[in-house]
Amino acid sequence: MSARAAWFALWSCAALAAQEAPPWNLDRALLEAELEQLESRGPRGVRLGLWVGDPEGRAACARRADEAFPAASAIKTALVIEVFARRADELERIPRELVALCDDPAHPLWAPLAPRPSQGSVEIEGPRELARAALRELSLFALGDLALRGTAATNATYNAGGSALLALLGGPEAASQALRARSPRYAGLELRRWFLAPRTRGDNTATPRALGALLGDLARDAVPGMSREAASAARAVLLARRSLEHGALYQKDGALDTDPACRVRSGFAEDRFGAWVWVIAATADAGGDARGPELERAVAEAHEVVRERVRAARAGRAVAFERRSGFVSEGESAEAWPVRPAGALVGAARLPAVVGAREGEHVAVLGPARVEEILALAEDVGAEGRVQVHDPRSERLRLLALEASSRGLDQVISARDRDGLPEWNPPLATLAVHAPERSLKPAGRSSALDALLAALAPGGIAVLWLDGAAVPAGELAREAELRGWLEAARALGFERGRLWRFPQGAAFALELRRPAAGERRR
Repeated sequence: MSARAAWFALWSCAALAAQEAPPWNLDRALLEAELEQLESRGPRGVRLGLWVGDPEGRAACARRADEAFPAASAIKTALVIEVFARRADELERIPRELVALCDDPAHPLWAPLAPRPSQGSVEIEGPRELARAALRELSLFALGDLALRGTAATNATYNAGGSALLALLGGPEAASQALRARSPRYAGLELRRWFLAPRTRGDNTATPRALGALLGDLARDAVPGMSREAASAARAVLLARRSLEHGALYQKDGALDTDPACRVRSGFAEDRFGAWVWVIAATADAGGDARGPELERAVAEAHEVVRERVRAARAGRAVAFERRSGFVSEGESAEAWPVRPAGALVGAARLPAVVGAREGEHVAVLGPARVEEILALAEDVGAEGRVQVHDPRSERLRLLALEASSRGLDQVISARDRDGLPEWNPPLATLAVHAPERSLKPAGRSSALDALLAALAPGGIAVLWLDGAAVPAGELAREAELRGWLEAARALGFERGRLWRFPQGAAFALELRRPAAGERRR
């Protein structure tokens, strides 16, 4: 073997080892032993499958990861991603194909739903008619939201939403082919039936590894052929929980009690180090004693075991980060799950989580921000609060107004523009967000901050959000940029609050405070 060939072989082995190495220095042997013990002491006939790792596909733990498990509603995440990726420019519209489906009661997607009951001459709407009426009015984004959340919808309508996504892809078989074509790593996701249809002719199944690969790609904005806007929309409907204390949690579970019963928990959680992904599936083997409640308990216990191991493995990195940055947020703990001491949020919900707006507060968003972030802020401040938005992109403001109206979020309003500057409606914002598109020179920093200070009531908080693209590359350049903004802020009377540093997608978010009236500067 030549020296060059030997070097290449060594490099290939090293790359493979790095890919297979468990992330976060997690004790894989201990986790495997704990899961083995959990399965052995449970009811007879429980088959547990699991994949846990980082979005890049490095497994921290894989147990029956390549076996197919009944996926129940957890597989709807794949359908939302495929439909949103294909039709990214139509998310705010009502698809004509969806209207046609709702006007066609003979389409197979409606067959699993009970039709109008026979009550003589009295007209009573059945599950099928109610679902058709509900879906007919939905935009593509709202259809995805219904299929994953099912908020305020009947079980029949919720599952009809999943079947409608299937129909937009051409049916179960075509949906499976589309997922395989998008990435070979998604080949373990198989659609064989409409939701609520009998499972005797085939079931919708997923391998934990394939579903984990899909979630990981969504978490790192790397689904092949999917635009950032479409990925952001998919994360918005997958979002399960958002807060400064607990961070952003994206989750979609599934459950079936018909034979064979199954339970699935899948999702990803984001922190300043990136994200971690989990898929935990359990089903009842033939002849076993396990039923729905037993499977639910087994999955919940496995989730808790995994969460504990991941938390322990990542806590060391959190402590190291705090020591290196010299910054710790009050009231946050490196042991919290998902791990989020002081630090940065990544993904669609990061802006609301950093801001941490409270009920009744008035928030001003200056500059570009994602639609779903602004809507999340509106939900945080509630009906008594207000989110005023100033964005130079009129098309984005129009989409924001449409989506806010469809969700009944009347507290979202556009700030009037006067000579390129926002004119805020009184009372002045008690909390403002600034998201400049490009780095500013010292004079520009002072001007931007001066306008921000004028918009704040005494004691108000501003969050200065600097996107990664706006900040020079390199650690020293980023630190210099941060010092420049701090100097401009202090010169104008701001006090520094918390700081968030981002591993990807943004450089930093800096919290600034305007001293209250009569308060001495510290």
